Amino acid sequence: MNHVDISDPTLTSKNLLTPSCFEVECKCVVQNLYTTHLLTNQTFEAYLKFEARWRDPSPALRDLHDAGFILSDRIIADADEGGHEDAPCKVRKVDGKEEKLFEPRIVFRNLVEIKRGVSPKWWYDLKKWKRDDPVVAWNALFIGVFHVQIDLFAFPFDEQMLTIDVQSGWELKYHKKGQQKADDDDDYLPWRRHGVNLRKKAGDGGMISLGTTSSAVNNEYHLHEKLLFDRDESSPNDSSMRNVYSRLLISMHVQRKASNYIWNIVFPSFMISTSLLASYGIPPDDFVGRLQVT
Repeated sequence: MNHVDISDPTLTSKNLLTPSCFEVECKCVVQNLYTTHLLTNQTFEAYLKFEARWRDPSPALRDLHDAGFILSDRIIADADEGGHEDAPCKVRKVDGKEEKLFEPRIVFRNLVEIKRGVSPKWWYDLKKWKRDDPVVAWNALFIGVFHVQIDLFAFPFDEQMLTIDVQSGWELKYHKKGQQKADDDDDYLPWRRHGVNLRKKAGDGGMISLGTTSSAVNNEYHLHEKLLFDRDESSPNDSSMRNVYSRLLISMHVQRKASNYIWNIVFPSFMISTSLLASYGIPPDDFVGRLQVT
């Protein structure tokens, strides 16, 4: 990913962030996957560890770093414990004033419910921010119930994609060209001018780590170990302004183990149905014998 030279003395709020700076990288770890209600409600449950990171060479962070402050200590936390998913990213500058930084506005589109078994947490992380690598991260940790469309046409030999649909709240494309502000408009946020694009973190962007409580998944499905990442865009019909937003589809590939259904349902039914053919070997006038077979 390209980055801005923050040591450039000509750097201003206008040209601070370029379109390439708003490639938001996403990483995901799925634990304790449950598929108990997959057939009945078309939902699955998972313990999700999600991280979105981007480069933010803001002057406020640069000044705090040069003054010797620990950037993580300058984050203004939300009043609620653990924050919330819509909390803004704000820091306290050297002069004591607050400054709001860029936040990716991550939305899980197919999230139905957040379980309270483990307290959900959302927080910003500035521990890895450096002058030559100004990385800011947003983290989410929660147990979620996600809706998914399943296809049972090939049951019990079916394969399903359990997908987590992630979307940024910043526009990727505008319906009207005139909506984009001119480049000389200092008051217009650069990420709104250029849009935000979600993509998989370079390298190993995700994995599935099943806990002992997910033994039911192993008994019924063969689960592929790696997460699949697909970049997509929302439909203009989903927006009242007909804007397009960046989406990232994080999927788990599961294949049903058909042996259980074959040996316990298909094979017994086949044997029972086949045994009915024995009635043809009994004389037609032996009604009692034929009835005993059926």
